[in-house]
Amino acid sequence: MSQLTQGANFPSAILTVNRHEVDGSNGSQMRIVDGKLPDDLQGHLFILAAAGFADSPSLPNTELCLPSGDGTPLISGDGLIVRLDFHKKGQESQPGEVWLKTKLVGTPSYWADKATVEQPKKYGQLKFHSLGLARLSEYLGVRNVCNTSWLGMKFPGQNQRLLVTLDAGRSHEIDTESLEVVTPIGWNKEWIKQMELKLPFPLLMSSAHPYFDPRKNKNEVFTVNYSKSLYTLLLPSLTHHLEKPEEIHSTAEKFLKELEEMVQEAIRLIENFLECDRKAPWLIKKIVRTFISTRVIFLKNFSLSRHPQKLKEIGGGAKQIIIDELHDVEHLANLKEELEDFLQLIKLGLQVLTGAKDLQDVTYLVRWDGKGDLERWKLVTDDGKPVVIQETLHEIAVSENYVVLMDTSLKIGIGQLINLKNKKLDSFLRQKLGYAQCPDSYIYIVPRNPLPEGQYPARNDEEKEIVVKKVKIEREVFHFHVDYDDSHNQITLHAAHACAWDVGEWLRKEDNPLTSNPYPPIGMLIDGMDIGVMGRYVIDAEKGSVLDSHIISDPDYTWAVALYAYSDSKQGNDWWPPEKFENIYWNSYGAWEDQLSDYIFNLYANYKYRTKSLQQIKSITKKGKPSNLFRLDVQQMRICDRYQFDPGYYGNSPQFVPSANSTGGSMDGYITCTVNYNTDPSNSLESGQSEIWIFDAKNLNHGPICKLDHPKLKFPFTTHTTWLPQIAPRQPGLYCISVKKDFEEMVEEAAKQFPKVEAKIKELFEKEVYPHFPTCEEV
Repeated sequence: MSQLTQGANFPSAILTVNRHEVDGSNGSQMRIVDGKLPDDLQGHLFILAAAGFADSPSLPNTELCLPSGDGTPLISGDGLIVRLDFHKKGQESQPGEVWLKTKLVGTPSYWADKATVEQPKKYGQLKFHSLGLARLSEYLGVRNVCNTSWLGMKFPGQNQRLLVTLDAGRSHEIDTESLEVVTPIGWNKEWIKQMELKLPFPLLMSSAHPYFDPRKNKNEVFTVNYSKSLYTLLLPSLTHHLEKPEEIHSTAEKFLKELEEMVQEAIRLIENFLECDRKAPWLIKKIVRTFISTRVIFLKNFSLSRHPQKLKEIGGGAKQIIIDELHDVEHLANLKEELEDFLQLIKLGLQVLTGAKDLQDVTYLVRWDGKGDLERWKLVTDDGKPVVIQETLHEIAVSENYVVLMDTSLKIGIGQLINLKNKKLDSFLRQKLGYAQCPDSYIYIVPRNPLPEGQYPARNDEEKEIVVKKVKIEREVFHFHVDYDDSHNQITLHAAHACAWDVGEWLRKEDNPLTSNPYPPIGMLIDGMDIGVMGRYVIDAEKGSVLDSHIISDPDYTWAVALYAYSDSKQGNDWWPPEKFENIYWNSYGAWEDQLSDYIFNLYANYKYRTKSLQQIKSITKKGKPSNLFRLDVQQMRICDRYQFDPGYYGNSPQFVPSANSTGGSMDGYITCTVNYNTDPSNSLESGQSEIWIFDAKNLNHGPICKLDHPKLKFPFTTHTTWLPQIAPRQPGLYCISVKKDFEEMVEEAAKQFPKVEAKIKELFEKEVYPHFPTCEEV
């Protein structure tokens, strides 16, 4: 067991990724770095990572790229599937070996993005831009990256099926053997959009954690689909400061158009004098820059006096930064590039306003039987008002008689789209538009036995409503589970509270330097601003009240508690979610000095449920808390087993793998996890290591019993994992949506909006997108 030391750098290994796919053929065997592979390890481990994009910067003289090298957050990027086959090569028995296969998640927007990067002369004008947590093209729409989680489904008479998921988009089903994307879930017309952009790739909100219920012949998938009104979207950042909130659309639109004109004028003036700036003497350069800044100062159409105070501050501050930069930057060409980047953000804002003007707050529960159309119900509270989601429905849970939704702490707001090349503008706008996540959690309980017949949007049915119970619990929650057993209408909920830990924020370039780390973890999630708490709650589902609560924390193990693992219950040859949870394994990211910025420290200084003082937070973060794994006995609410990684090692993404002779006991198996570290004390990017560690689930404290790696396996930030007992080619005749039929009308409509690139948009889909998917008669 390692001891705490001061000054451990966060490993730069997390900043690199190998996007080249490993095909699972000869040479794909994992290497045993240390220990012995357990003989009774079985099945197939699936890991997801966010692997940057096709245009992510490369690491010179290597196969690696830097997913956050341009400032993009590490949780944003193409999904990278990593599959490990234990004692097998695919389906072929290979005792004593582990075989590796990797593949990027090939959604339709992935192939479009890839083509615009790799064929710039043909499609470069349509390219996507990374803007914080989103990646967008003004001609094509919003990327679906499917990089977050999984849903395994075992319908009667079928092989195991598998979905790959995310919060901001449709889930997609993959072939478990080839790892190819086969079909999206639901036609585009079956989903409501967060923005009506009239572009091929829409933005829609769902859940990264849908739920499959195989019990009592239900065999149904539950997920959600929701949208926020413009007022709700802007509420935390702006609407408290507007004199007339009902005029939010027109007010914001006027302001952005004036800001757009000001930035365009600055760019135009810079372009006119670029040659002079390159060659002229210093005095002439100074005169030219003074002339440009004077023109910007007296721009007639940028009048701040008619705007609300908050917008005056934003507009005036941005204008002053541009003027200052005109005098301070070494080369005007660099400033021009940065202002073009800022202009892209402004145009996005105008697109959002156009697409969100008529949006309403609405939340739907969605059910799917694995073969037919989606069915949905509009959720309303006791007073008849629609359920309003302030942040996200990142995770949902299901008991025998209820579906449990929670407004979780993964916030998605204006600040999550700001990631500008100009550090001063980025920092200024983040300060003005950023906000702290809600410190409380709101739960919505939906009765499901029986659910009345719902609306089928594909059939243009009338809308159906269900009344839900709303429950509040103190402290924000990132992940949670409920027991399937809800006897006496009592729901037992198990939660990891993300206390003042904002998973919607990441370390920015302008936040540094925080330490002497030569390769700071730019793009990584920030540190928590208080100790995390584990909670268990018993809720009266009919009355919507909390009957009992029990919370615990640990000074070493509950800092930034993130991802989880647990054993399913064995039912014959199948594995089902447990009737009642006994043990849940969690991993904590720990506390790192080079991940706590002044911005986050100030944003959460007044946290409502603070346990540790601000001085204690500074001291603890400086000393550091290693990342760790722990087992929480949820019946006793006690941490019964634990393992701390060595300082400088980052453990993540735990998964429970039952042993071959397991009967389904909650500790009868192994825990796998991903580990990043560096072999070079200087933390160099080239020295990064990515490994899979295996623990005995009964004895984490003993440490890993086996460590695996592969020379081609380099992963950055990994997300959720899953395990399947078998894999097989997807069976013919199953659910399949024709991607061409799903998109061709939207492509036609979008292309007509842009006559100059109309032919290019159509060609892109015909040649670079549709050929990668089955016609569905083939499946």
